[in-house]
Amino acid sequence: MPGLPSINLIIVGHPRRRMAERGVTEDDIKRAIRSCFADYPATDGAWCHEGYGMDGRSVLKVWTMPPLSHEGRIVVKSAAWKGKR
Repeated sequence: MPGLPSINLIIVGHPRRRMAERGVTEDDIKRAIRSCFADYPATDGAWCHEGYGMDGRSVLKVWTMPPLSHEGRIVVKSAAWKGKR
């Protein structure tokens, strides 16, 4: 998305493997965060953000560490398409 500041994602290990299994890309996550229309605390202390993936129609849920636990970076715990298992 031109003109928007870059998003510095940190995705390692388990979240990266699950993304591959679920067909989720880093670009999907970045777009979902930028287009976020709902965010709420998750049960494990993380935050869940819902926004649209790159196709602009599919809703992606992105779980991140709390904002104060990192410095300008978004630490992704998991990501999954809403309504898909």
